Amino acid sequence: SCVNMRSLFAFIVLLLFSLACYASQHTLKLHPTVSFLTWGNFNFTVLNIEYAALLQMGSQRQSIPLMVDTGSPLLYAYSVNCTSPDCAGHVLYNYKQSSTWSSDLVPYDATYFAGGFKSVLAEDTITVDDGGLKVDNFTYANAYDVFWTQRGFQDFAFSGIVGFCMPQLDAQSQEMSLFTQLTKYGSLDKNVFGFYFPFNIDVDDVGEMTIGDLDASRYTGDINWFPVETMPNTTDQYAWFVTLASDTKVNNQSINVCSATAACYVLFDTGGGGYNLLSPNLAPHIMYAQPDCSNIGDLPTFTITINNVDYDITPVDYVIKLVVNGTTQCHSNVYFPAIAPANTTSTFTSSSSFYDYLNEHDSYPHPRLQQYSDFISRHHHPRTTNGDEDIAIEGPLPAALLTLPARFMAKYYTAIDWENKKIGLATAKHN
Repeated sequence: SCVNMRSLFAFIVLLLFSLACYASQHTLKLHPTVSFLTWGNFNFTVLNIEYAALLQMGSQRQSIPLMVDTGSPLLYAYSVNCTSPDCAGHVLYNYKQSSTWSSDLVPYDATYFAGGFKSVLAEDTITVDDGGLKVDNFTYANAYDVFWTQRGFQDFAFSGIVGFCMPQLDAQSQEMSLFTQLTKYGSLDKNVFGFYFPFNIDVDDVGEMTIGDLDASRYTGDINWFPVETMPNTTDQYAWFVTLASDTKVNNQSINVCSATAACYVLFDTGGGGYNLLSPNLAPHIMYAQPDCSNIGDLPTFTITINNVDYDITPVDYVIKLVVNGTTQCHSNVYFPAIAPANTTSTFTSSSSFYDYLNEHDSYPHPRLQQYSDFISRHHHPRTTNGDEDIAIEGPLPAALLTLPARFMAKYYTAIDWENKKIGLATAKHN
C-alpha cells in the first residue's frame, strides 16, 4: 500500500542519514591531564599543558588515558608489568586479560625530549570513540619501564602516548600509526582530524579531537589552509611543519628574523607542552611573567604570519597559572632548547620561567637519569631538542623554529588534512 511504501521510504531515509552521521565524524574527548606536583615543601597544581584521550584497548576494552601527540609516530602504553617509579599511580594496561593480545616479544625502546621507555612490540585491538572505530591486530609498544627526565611529566594523568604525526612510508611506521590503520580500514569518510581545546580552563573543561571530519560548531569564519613542508637539513619526517610567509612581529613591529633566504618554520605539536623558540634572534624579545602576575599587561604580543594571515600570541596565550601552596602564580610557558654541537648528545637548558622556578626547588637531573645514561646514549642521536620530540638538524639552522602547543590551538581551531598534507587554522569558538 501507499502507507507502507511511505513508511519504508521514511525508514530508508532515516537509516541513510544515521549511517552518514556515523561515518562522517568521530569524537575523542580531550581531558586536561591535571598534575598535582610536590617538590620539597612546595605543592603545585598544573593545568592546560597536556591533554589525554581515553582509548579502549584489548578485547575487554580497558580505558587507557593516552596523551594525544601530533609529534609522535606511534602508540605506547604503560603495561601492567611496569614497576618503575614513573608508572606508580597511573592506569596500567592489563594485557593479560585481553584475548586478542599477542606478542613475539621484540624489544622496542625510544627516547623523547622529556624521557623514554623500554617495551616489547605487541598486537591488540584498539577501539576509538566508544566503539565507533576499531582497529584489530594493531601494533603498539607495551612499555614495561618508563622514565621521565623532565619534571612533572611523571605526574601528569596519562599512561602513554598516541601519536598522530605525518604519514610515513616505511612498513613499521605504518603498522604503528593509529591514523594510518584507520585510513586503511576505510573507516573514515575523510582522512582529516581537528583539534578544539578549552581556553578558560578548569578541572572540568574538556577539549575534543574529531576524526574523519571537522566540527564546524567549534570555529568561526573560514579555515585558512597551508601546505605542510619538510624543514631543510632535518632528518625528522614526522613533524607537521609550516613555513612562515613573512617576518615575525613583536608588538606589531618586525624583528627581521625571517626572509626569502632565511625561512622560519612553525611546528604544530599537541604534546610539546609549551612554546619552544629555536632562534637566538627571538630571545632578546622575551619577557617573563612575575610570579605575582603583576606585569602581565607589560608582556609582548608575538605575531606570526602564514599566507598573509596574522596570528597573534598574546600573554594570555603563553602565560600559565600554577597553584603553589594554595596561591596562584603566573609563569611564562616559553623556553629555548639548547643547541647541541655537532656529533654530540644534546642537552636541554630551559629558559622558561615555569621550569626555572621548578629547578630552584628540586635536584636536577632526574634521579633515574644516570641509571639510564647508557640507554640514552644508545638511542639519543646528535640533535636539537624541540618540544616533546627531538629533531636532528644536519646543516644550517632555520632562521627560527617555533613550536605551537595545545594552548595555541585553544585560540585557533586546528585542522589537519592527513592525506593532502595540509594544516588549517580558524578562530576557535568558545562558549
